Amino acid sequence: MTTRHDERSIAARSAIAATSAARTVSLRTIRRTIFLAASASVAAILVACGGGGDGGTASTPAAPTATQATFSGPITGFGSIFVNGVRIDNTGATITLDEDNPNAGADDLRLGMVVDVQGQRDPGGTTGKATAIASRSFVQGPVSAIDTANNAFTVFGVKVNVFPTTVFDGNSLSSLAGLAVGNIVEVHGLPDSAGTTVKATRIERKNAGTTDARLIGTAQGVTATTFTINGVTINYAASVLDKLPNGLTSGTLVRVKGTLASASPAVITASRVRPASLQPQVANGQVAEIEGTVTAVRSSTDFDVGGIRVTVPSGATIDGTPVVGGRVEVKGTVANGVVTATLVHVEDEAHEANEANEFHSTIGTLDKANQSFTLASNGVTVKWNSSTVFDTATLPNGANDLVVGMRLEVKGQVQGNIVVATRIKRDN
Repeated sequence: MTTRHDERSIAARSAIAATSAARTVSLRTIRRTIFLAASASVAAILVACGGGGDGGTASTPAAPTATQATFSGPITGFGSIFVNGVRIDNTGATITLDEDNPNAGADDLRLGMVVDVQGQRDPGGTTGKATAIASRSFVQGPVSAIDTANNAFTVFGVKVNVFPTTVFDGNSLSSLAGLAVGNIVEVHGLPDSAGTTVKATRIERKNAGTTDARLIGTAQGVTATTFTINGVTINYAASVLDKLPNGLTSGTLVRVKGTLASASPAVITASRVRPASLQPQVANGQVAEIEGTVTAVRSSTDFDVGGIRVTVPSGATIDGTPVVGGRVEVKGTVANGVVTATLVHVEDEAHEANEANEFHSTIGTLDKANQSFTLASNGVTVKWNSSTVFDTATLPNGANDLVVGMRLEVKGQVQGNIVVATRIKRDN
């Protein structure tokens, strides 16, 4: 797999050359290796030059400090959490799920959940620390139609597109082929500008008989008791209008929580209606690292991601050409609600990076006969095969050394409801 950068430092070339030719290395790993190598080179030059002066003694440069940052995108790993290739310490962070549970724990987070993270990014760019993590599903309800030819299905009028990176979970669901009309699913993903199409990052099948329903969309045909979203009737006569002091009007983007009153025609009895946003939550003056769907393009250097404007100055790294509906990762700084990018990467949704997922956790259960284990937290199942590389320094006997309770570093890729490991080593 090739790097996103056109220019590579000598140190980064050496790091890449040292990697086994048989092993595919993820784009994010290479990019961050290059960044770290370049940073180290700069640091070395600064130390060597010193501060001058009559005594000829080199001054000690000030230690780099962390910067305030926002991260937005799907969770791709744990230990603590990985978002956009950054390992983010979530110790002590406030975690809120679906705006309902402000006291959720780290173990409630799941692979593929889309999160907005407030916190700090460390100088090297590969780690950070969260102060607040918020996650919300995009839609939850019954599947009304399935289009296997185009890898898509429909829930409450929302078209859900499925990709190789999509995580499947819940009641033995492992692929789109296992889904049936009428199944109740919770979908996390990256929406288009209208909120009528979403790129699924996580699909969880709920227990049969589940009536909880959630939907984000634009309210239409508002009366004193009902309105519609995507043709779904919302009865809000007895609901709480949260943060809507002047009531509800047509054209307002809202998030509805309630119960399924009827699947066909679809009717939701709302318990709460509140304003919603399709945009990642960024803050002025902060670094932003966001992954989302391109919602508008004025030029290759001026476009919107999830409704947020991104400008790309000369000197920034651009990998690929943004197109409406495409999935991109953007890094930059925020001013007046606009992200000035330092890096733009257009994702290849048809091919998942070989090491897109990374975990640092202990083995909860182990099944050597089936070459699999579960991680003690966050409900991830890992399988290994003949192509998996075991670190000889920490696991000299390969899979034979694995035992319950051992802490591991695992890199691999999602395949349905499991992670297929490409590399496994013991984690200190």
